[in-house]
Amino acid sequence: MKWTKDKPKVDGYYWYRDKYTAKPKIHGYSAGIVYPIGINEEYYVEEFNGEWAGPIPLPREEEDLKRVPILTAEDAEFCKGLFQILKDKQNREKTSVGWA
Repeated sequence: MKWTKDKPKVDGYYWYRDKYTAKPKIHGYSAGIVYPIGINEEYYVEEFNGEWAGPIPLPREEEDLKRVPILTAEDAEFCKGLFQILKDKQNREKTSVGWA
């Protein structure tokens, strides 16, 4: 999840921060309306000029977590690159042993 100036487009809960807030806050969003948590008011999303991050995903059930891969796609790419480096090193070592 990354901070962006793009306003929410999908219903859900989002982190919000701007130059006036000391800490990021969570706001609900639905159909162009923002619902700040803990305040019984609603605002048009156009009134917000800060940064958003979200939507915040719902927690998963524990049995679902057992089936979900631990690595993110970013982690998998890193590992793929690392394995390639190790494979290249191993190939160089095999080749250099033949010349010794």
